[in-house]
Amino acid sequence: LFQCCFKQGFSSKKEKLLGEMSSTGIKPNVYIYTIYIRDLCRENKMEEAEKMLELMKKHGVNPNLYTYSAMIDGYCK
Repeated sequence: LFQCCFKQGFSSKKEKLLGEMSSTGIKPNVYIYTIYIRDLCRENKMEEAEKMLELMKKHGVNPNLYTYSAMIDGYCK
C-alpha cells in the first residue's frame, strides 16, 4: 500500500499514511523509510530526504545499503 502511494505520486497520502502508522503504534521499518527517502530523492527534495533520514535514525531504525544508495543517487542528480 505504501509503495503504491509513491508510485502513483500521492504525496499527501504517503505522509498521511506514515502519520497514521505512528499514531496507531505501528513502527515504520527500514523498508518504509527507504521507500519514502527514495521518492523524496527522485523528486529532488534532498533537504526533506535528509530530515527523513535523521528521523529514521532518531526512531531507532538503522539505514541500510538501499537507503544510502537512494541518498547518493539523489545527490548525483
